Amino acid sequence: MRDTITFRGKEYRVEVDMCVLDQYLRAVGSNRISEVEAAMPMDIMLLVYLSMSEGAELDGVELDLEPKDLKRLRKPEYETLLEEFMPIFRRQVTPDLGEDDGKDKKKVTTDRP
Repeated sequence: MRDTITFRGKEYRVEVDMCVLDQYLRAVGSNRISEVEAAMPMDIMLLVYLSMSEGAELDGVELDLEPKDLKRLRKPEYETLLEEFMPIFRRQVTPDLGEDDGKDKKKVTTDRP
């Protein structure tokens, strides 16, 4: 499934991978992913831009935006963008641990008789 957000009437693919996270954390001087949700909106716009850039690269297209395009947003516009982006961010950075399929599983122990 490809995650997209809409910015000024155009859909952009967004991908949050380890490369994007590393670039973002270095740029904002942090080393904790958990701090993203508490970051200033303009800092998060950098993460949005990097994720859009990664999505464009994976699609083999050139991103027609620059970071300044997102940093110049006014409050209603960036709030709308964040409402779309943050659920995607959470889903992409949260590991999929799978679900219990309901089958009985053999218990594995490390105890020796």
